[in-house]
Amino acid sequence: MDAHTQIVPPFVSAKTTNKELIDYAQTIYSNSEPITIPSYVISYDIEKPINIYSSVTKNTKIFDKDTLVEFGVVGNVGRFEFSGNTPQDHIYIAQYVQPRFWNWLRDLWQTNEGVYF
Repeated sequence: MDAHTQIVPPFVSAKTTNKELIDYAQTIYSNSEPITIPSYVISYDIEKPINIYSSVTKNTKIFDKDTLVEFGVVGNVGRFEFSGNTPQDHIYIAQYVQPRFWNWLRDLWQTNEGVYF
């Protein structure tokens, strides 16, 4: 599973790279049952605003709703795009999105859903 922002060149486009991975996964897992995406991943509710400060931009961005824009899952490969391309957006993914993905991975391993070894 990969979560990324909408970062654009001159930086490497995670969206382009991850769409290529999804396309490749389609050739491998085309007949697989899709894994269940838990609601805490795709419809996360921020209960109280999250303020994220970046020393790079010297300002704070307030997140009052999850920023998931689109996603695609094929077999056990997933791409999740979150809006924005500021340092605060990257911090949001690292601090608030990745833990949800780790919980999902734990759940998948416990149930063996999505395991294609």
